Amino acid sequence: MDFTAPGGFELVRPSGQIEASDAIGLLTEGEARNWAPIGDPVTGELRYICDPVEAASLVRFPMLPSGGVPGMNSIPMVTLPKSPQAPAAGTSIRIGRSPYGGAVELTLRELNQHCLIAGLPGFGKTNTSHTILRQLWNEHGVPFLVLDPAKADYGDLIASLSIRGDRAPQRIVLGPESVAFNPFV
Repeated sequence: MDFTAPGGFELVRPSGQIEASDAIGLLTEGEARNWAPIGDPVTGELRYICDPVEAASLVRFPMLPSGGVPGMNSIPMVTLPKSPQAPAAGTSIRIGRSPYGGAVELTLRELNQHCLIAGLPGFGKTNTSHTILRQLWNEHGVPFLVLDPAKADYGDLIASLSIRGDRAPQRIVLGPESVAFNPFV
């Protein structure tokens, strides 16, 4: 078997039903069975030096360019998971729509933990966080604290927050004149 020749592979076909069954097991279950004789003992050892996961890293499937090639269309895969069930009314924050047209929502329970909004400049991180925070306060009365030492992106957010009973949103700007503060008082 010559792996350095043009093409770098050898075509092997099963010669009978047993070999065909073993070949199917190789392709569907990742189980290597001895279904074709290999003349070179060094090459024969290759099937025992790695598991199917390691072997898969050696193979790269061709990827079509976006939109496909003439005669072969491709459809981009959506990375957003489909929700197993719709959240109960009033217990979620709507942050947008999926490419399939359904709502993308985060439940209050999901938001009651750390949240990271990451992305490239200009891709909507600030708008997303404003949307989440505005809905948390205006629709659910959930208080929040934003520490923004670099920019003043959250100054405009305060104007869009409603007064809830005796609770009004506060904006505290630190500067040389303020030595310390306690936002929880």
